[in-house]
Amino acid sequence: MTCRRGAEVGQRLDPQSEGLNAYKRFESAGGGGWRLYSLVGLDDFRRELRQWQRQFLLVAALSILVTILAASYIWRMVYHPIQRMNRAIRRFSHDPSAKTAIATKLQEFDMLFASFQSMRERIIDLISEVERKEKRRSELEVEKLMSQINPHFLHNSLNTIQWLAKANGQDEIYNLVKVFTRVLHYNLGKGSMVVTVRDEIVALRDYIELQNVRYDHRFNVSIDCDPRLGETPIPRFVLQPLVENSLYHGLLSEQGDIRVTIREEGGERLAIAVADDGKGMTEARMNELLEGGGRGQGLGIGLQYVKKMLDVHYGGAARLEIDSEPDKGTRIRILVPIRPEGGVLDD
Repeated sequence: MTCRRGAEVGQRLDPQSEGLNAYKRFESAGGGGWRLYSLVGLDDFRRELRQWQRQFLLVAALSILVTILAASYIWRMVYHPIQRMNRAIRRFSHDPSAKTAIATKLQEFDMLFASFQSMRERIIDLISEVERKEKRRSELEVEKLMSQINPHFLHNSLNTIQWLAKANGQDEIYNLVKVFTRVLHYNLGKGSMVVTVRDEIVALRDYIELQNVRYDHRFNVSIDCDPRLGETPIPRFVLQPLVENSLYHGLLSEQGDIRVTIREEGGERLAIAVADDGKGMTEARMNELLEGGGRGQGLGIGLQYVKKMLDVHYGGAARLEIDSEPDKGTRIRILVPIRPEGGVLDD
């Protein structure tokens, strides 16, 4: 046993001795039945204990302080960018044209803000596109109204002529006026501006019958349509202008053929083609028509009307193509989505 102060070396001490009360005793047992006692002065022990406590408290305080500072830094690093983005969103909701440049030191937030800016620009483009479409639609309605002022009088007069012819037994005149009245009624567009493929074909057949009576059946128009596409919606008055242009500006002789085909392409698009075996046109003339030239020149008028109608209803999703060679005929092809964006063709 370690000797206490004032004891002689080698002196045996009783573990229960009162002289050991001034020491902190640590005891451990050996494998041979002996025990080892370690004695540390209480003053020394308490001083060491207090020092360890102070050190523990200091480390704990520093740890808490570091944790608070780290949490505060992370909070500012995350909260401030989110707050700035929130302000940018609120500003955009009040003024879509307002631009806000946001940059942080975090790649993830920079990517998020870049996506927001891209979305903002896309929304602005969509808003502008809707405004342009509405403006064009209004212009079309005004043009349509102006074109209907005189035809309404003509339509009513033709009805009178029709029933007078019927009353006087003039069946040929009656049938001619009846067909012409149907064509005029359809072209005036008193109903919806969106019809089915079947309705458009019925109106086209009436127009062909009227022209055959006028020209004494001197040309042939064949219509080949996939029966499954009969109820597909398309804009009104698309086929007749193209067929009319082939009649007046494409055919070389009075016995020419015009072929109208309507097919589904790729399961997503409706392909409408009007082809003739007439005089055709040069590449320069095709480019002029596609770029908007030729107004007031028959083909230009009909083609520009069709292009404007497709643009109003389909925007950039519609395509109009012209394939022609001089003296070999012309083929005009329209490609439109069967199911336009939004699922319903806008009337």
